[in-house]
Amino acid sequence: MQIQRILNNDKAQLGVASALIQAANLLLLVLAKMAIPDAEFAFVLTNLAIAGIVGSIASMRLEVLVYQEHGAISFAAILMPIAAMIAVIALSFAGFGAVSAAGYEALTLSPNALPMMAGLGLSAIASFLFIQVENIRLLLALRCAQALALGVVMAALLLDIWSLNGRLVLLLIGASYAVPAMIWMGYFLLRTKPSHAALPKFYVPGLETMKRSGLLVLSTGVNSVYVNMPLLAAAATQSASFVADFGLIMRCFTAPITLIFQVIGRLFLAEAIRWSAAAERKTAELSELISRAMLQSVGLFLVTSPILFTLLYVFREDLGFSHLHIAPFLFLAALGQCAVNSVSQVRIPLKDERSFLIFDGFRLAGLAFGLYVLSALIAFEHAFSMTALALYSGYIVFIFVRVSKCAAR
Repeated sequence: MQIQRILNNDKAQLGVASALIQAANLLLLVLAKMAIPDAEFAFVLTNLAIAGIVGSIASMRLEVLVYQEHGAISFAAILMPIAAMIAVIALSFAGFGAVSAAGYEALTLSPNALPMMAGLGLSAIASFLFIQVENIRLLLALRCAQALALGVVMAALLLDIWSLNGRLVLLLIGASYAVPAMIWMGYFLLRTKPSHAALPKFYVPGLETMKRSGLLVLSTGVNSVYVNMPLLAAAATQSASFVADFGLIMRCFTAPITLIFQVIGRLFLAEAIRWSAAAERKTAELSELISRAMLQSVGLFLVTSPILFTLLYVFREDLGFSHLHIAPFLFLAALGQCAVNSVSQVRIPLKDERSFLIFDGFRLAGLAFGLYVLSALIAFEHAFSMTALALYSGYIVFIFVRVSKCAAR
């Protein structure tokens, strides 16, 4: 009973922290759509999508793997993922530069997106470490600081100061994530006292750890591309006004999903890692954790997303929407995403990154077919919704199949 009370309290604090940052982020984008032209707003959205892809893989999830292997917070669990993040961001920026130079303008990455990549990478590292040391208040303080920084940008847009354009908005959003994350991570690094089981500061992970990290990076990257591909496909095939409307409506639906993941998903991962370390691992226990996390995620999504969309509908004229009819189709696609987003990390405690990576590759190919081939035959939003629902349904079945096969090993 005491443990359950602690978990519920942790969820409440994580919920407050995540709600603050998601509300600030969504409100900022709403104000940006009202303040800057559709073409510049579409530029901001596409660069945020690319930054989201890179930010999701930047740390190579070494903070999770190093902790899982040694069961202790050490300087290595902090420094290794940060070093990996710097290398991944540099390589990604060079890679997108080469792609853009080859003529794929839809994938052009602005240097102003670099702070967003760093901010997302550091925030992911901080979230995992703060939860593992059970210091939820430190995470809450970080989210409050990031939300406050985003509030400053909102004030600039609302009061029409600094003459903000799309590139400056992108830079300031990234700085709002990166600067507080750097300060909080620096504080945590100075205050961390490694246990007797901790690793040296400059520990280099072994070959097996790096192999798992590589598979996990590929799998996470594929998932991130999967989530952001619809917007990038829209940017490549649709008008700027469609991309602006599509992006903001999807943000309206994915904001609750991100909130849900940061609360339910991160606690699910922590509980699943504890399950994997137990002397006796029961498949039914992990299946119950997955089912509960999925039901909680869908329930929260069904409550929060209609409220946010209603607000967009009420202010549709001020926001200049011209494609609001696509919203029901985007809602259905987001519903499938919500169901699996919080539990997709089950690959880590199962140590089954390879199987998930293969399946994720098939999912990505299926989505690409829907967005680029099927959308040539029917409306883009119809093709996206139908394809996404089918793929997420298959993913749910796949997760439970892999749990039944791997959990008993």
